[in-house]
Amino acid sequence: MPDLAFSRAWELIKDKKNVVGYSGSAKKRLKGGKEVNGTRVMRVYVSKKEPLKELSPADVIPKTVEGIEIDVVEIGDVKAQKTYGAH
Repeated sequence: MPDLAFSRAWELIKDKKNVVGYSGSAKKRLKGGKEVNGTRVMRVYVSKKEPLKELSPADVIPKTVEGIEIDVVEIGDVKAQKTYGAH
């Protein structure tokens, strides 16, 4: 079950531009595709990172929410995959 503070933070972030998901629990910060030891953040997954100057103030994801550090991770477009019956 997701952490309650993370769920509250998610409610404040989920409708911002390009946001598609979040980690639900503390994870290590990602830098250059690698996890950074000694860090604990809430990962917010976006379809595309955009320069701050191109976002409206309402769509900027803050660095912290509810006292939780945020790590914005670009993952591209998320699409449902076709599933087939189990064999």
